[in-house]
Amino acid sequence: GLKLIKQVAEARPDVASVKNWLGGAYLSTAQFELAAELGSNPWQQIIALWSLGRTEEATLLAQEQAANGENVGMMIFLLTDSGRAADVVQFFDERWDSVDAYVTDYPPLGRGGVGTLLDLAWAFGKLEDSNRFDQAMAHSRLALDQQIELGYKYPFLYVDEAIYQAMSGDRQRSLESLALAVDGHITITSPGGLARMSPVLKEFEGDPEFEALQQRMLDHINSQRFELGLEPVQI
Repeated sequence: GLKLIKQVAEARPDVASVKNWLGGAYLSTAQFELAAELGSNPWQQIIALWSLGRTEEATLLAQEQAANGENVGMMIFLLTDSGRAADVVQFFDERWDSVDAYVTDYPPLGRGGVGTLLDLAWAFGKLEDSNRFDQAMAHSRLALDQQIELGYKYPFLYVDEAIYQAMSGDRQRSLESLALAVDGHITITSPGGLARMSPVLKEFEGDPEFEALQQRMLDHINSQRFELGLEPVQI
């Protein structure tokens, strides 16, 4: 738990992996201010700032990451979260001439991540670029299937699957995948919860099954916060 991780971090403050664990624990319990101050790694800091509504600071940090080539996923995510499909595609076109070229630079099972490919697919779809939408979706499906075949069962895999199914038009399978993510104790504690993971999931807001999943996730988060002596949070 968080208490044990904090004890380890106090004993070994210089170990990066320990700071990453601590940052992840802060994020999973909605302690965003602490996660932002910790600055364990840019990804966690960006998510913390975004969750606090400090989008400008998060964007500046994401731009730095993109400029040095370390990570483009967070910049694409922030643009997608803002509904800026045209800006996502412009960002892409300034760097790659094809989806294949992007996947070569940022493999979805490596530093690229399936979520970023799905963000790109969403943007291509919004701009009615069916060719690149299909390519991004095909690469996403391949990466998802490879992880399933390897026996992976982590919560964000199910979120990616849910986003893929929603973009494929299968609402029920998307909700079933989100249920698996919640059962795996996923913790999306930013305002909006699971709906913030993709514009296609925002469309589920108000759906009774989706809202029940949100509440289950929130109940788990608040049970963790209760154990830490923290007040409950709302999404």
